[in-house]
Amino acid sequence: AVALADAGRIARIDAANPIAIDYYRHADQKPHQAALKIYHHGSPVALSRRVPVLENIGFRVISERTFEVGDEASGMVFIHDMELENSYGKPIDLGDGALFEDAFLSVWRGDVDNDGYNGLAQTAGLWSGEITILRAYGRYLQQAGIPQSQDFIAAALNRYPEIARGLHQL
Repeated sequence: AVALADAGRIARIDAANPIAIDYYRHADQKPHQAALKIYHHGSPVALSRRVPVLENIGFRVISERTFEVGDEASGMVFIHDMELENSYGKPIDLGDGALFEDAFLSVWRGDVDNDGYNGLAQTAGLWSGEITILRAYGRYLQQAGIPQSQDFIAAALNRYPEIARGLHQL
């Protein structure tokens, strides 16, 4: 079943659409743990590129294995299989996988900054576009003269996700 799911994701990526993501849980993982596969066409994705994005979404990377599949004719695909923990110690809801994927791919494409605000995908259940609004609020507050840094504001919003959701709804 795992190989079939991998094959389906691999079939959907190519040079024009080089990345796919799958969040799942191993049978022996606890609720605050999950696994992530990043499928990338053409070349491996460096740990130094993957890990900071995942950490800002609120994950801690525990382990990683990389597999290479394919051939020269169809192109090589690299599968990065990582075990994750929720940095906040809370359960990871795999039903929110689309939110995590949106946050990761938005940073990957350069659509949003790679910062602590992205943790709001996990803590507050917000999409990257919604997070961008809160990021803009934080920057506006700095321009207005508050002394707190963007990192401080992002950490506070992640600590109090109900407030983040309320601010977004304004």
